[in-house]
Amino acid sequence: MAEPYTVVPGAYVGGLRYVDILGESARGRVFLHGAHVTSWVPDGAAESVIWLSERAQFAEGVAIRGGVPICFPWFGPDVPPAGGPAHGLARLVDWHFDGVDAAADGAVTARFSVDSSSDAPDPGWHEAFRVRPEELGEVRFRAVYSVTFGDTLTTSLRVTNTGDRALGFEAAIHSYYAVSDITQVAVSGLEGISYEERAAGAAQEERRDVAEVRFAGEVDRLYAQAPSRVTLTDAGLGRTIRLDSSGAAGWVVWNPHVAKAERMADFGDDEWRGMVCLEPVCLGENTVWLQPGESHTISVTTTLIR
Repeated sequence: MAEPYTVVPGAYVGGLRYVDILGESARGRVFLHGAHVTSWVPDGAAESVIWLSERAQFAEGVAIRGGVPICFPWFGPDVPPAGGPAHGLARLVDWHFDGVDAAADGAVTARFSVDSSSDAPDPGWHEAFRVRPEELGEVRFRAVYSVTFGDTLTTSLRVTNTGDRALGFEAAIHSYYAVSDITQVAVSGLEGISYEERAAGAAQEERRDVAEVRFAGEVDRLYAQAPSRVTLTDAGLGRTIRLDSSGAAGWVVWNPHVAKAERMADFGDDEWRGMVCLEPVCLGENTVWLQPGESHTISVTTTLIR
């Protein structure tokens, strides 16, 4: 009996390999570079719900702009280690494609993994995690990333400490969503939750909204403690996207607006109008600590409500 899905391996400009998943209820694409999802088209949708920049670069050592990057084992710039790539190493290395599984409802799950013990040469994993100086031992880990393409999109990162000392890490599933026009978009579910606004020129003070999030300029908000569900309403497209996270304490909401978009070489000057980032995060005070043998999973399920 034929499988109810098709897996199509391929290549892209720059030589980055990808896997196309063509299932009964959705189709999608994942690059092995960063285990990076670049599209999800559920049955009945005309285009991908996931946004990808027209200027995205597909080259070794370069993060793909848009899609669903994995930020791990740190979020943001520089630490650890000092001078390291923004948002960690995971989105800059090739992941192993471990195969697919099909569910009765037509959804297809593709699995990818990276293991510090088998990476050669080591891209820097052994210095990339937080450790407790008083503890001795080797830092090792294995990460498995599962992507389920169906009526919903579920992206799930499971990290296991395979070493013999405790390790700490930050993580985010950095999802970019396509929208009609950012001025027609609202994010709900974060009302009354305190946040840090990190946009250029913003006053460094704790803030709190009583209304849904709207976008009249650059927005770069960290909600360190927030509910697991947020909703993106797009009046221009007449649709709602619901996001349900687990294993993450907070959310980041981001749109670069005019000035920042113009400074990014892999981001079209006007592309900020057609995207927004909503990402579950574990960072700062919510850094994940694992004892040897322990695991932690961070995931988000995206549901398109027409």
